[in-house]
Amino acid sequence: MLSEALTALAAAGGTAVVQAAGTDTWTSVRQRTARLFGRGEEPAVLGELDRTEQELAHGGSREEAAARWAERFVRLLRDLDAGGRAAVVEELRRLEGSPPPTPASGPVFHGDVTVRADQGVAGAVVNGPVRVENPRSPGRSQG
Repeated sequence: MLSEALTALAAAGGTAVVQAAGTDTWTSVRQRTARLFGRGEEPAVLGELDRTEQELAHGGSREEAAARWAERFVRLLRDLDAGGRAAVVEELRRLEGSPPPTPASGPVFHGDVTVRADQGVAGAVVNGPVRVENPRSPGRSQG
């Protein structure tokens, strides 16, 4: 049985794989992930990664794919001795900290964002929690 911290790291690794699929960082994440498994398993893992990328490109569930990769990482960590586990943990931490994937188009925002439309229409695609507030009336200093 793995510790909670290692299980969380495996989950973060699964999420990192899924987030990278179909982006500019995919080639790097794909190679690094395959190397994690090593010991002659790289070709099979590369095939699994390619299937994951294709599945996601055709509308497959990102959550299910991330869970599958998290479980794959859990099995890997569980089967390693202490020395091998330490090396994989370090690489999973690097994988988790990979630069954010580059979107196909448009900006990426992390944190608070304000969208304002003056005499027009504003639109956005949002992945994550959203808080909508009514705008405040402009004060004297705001016009």
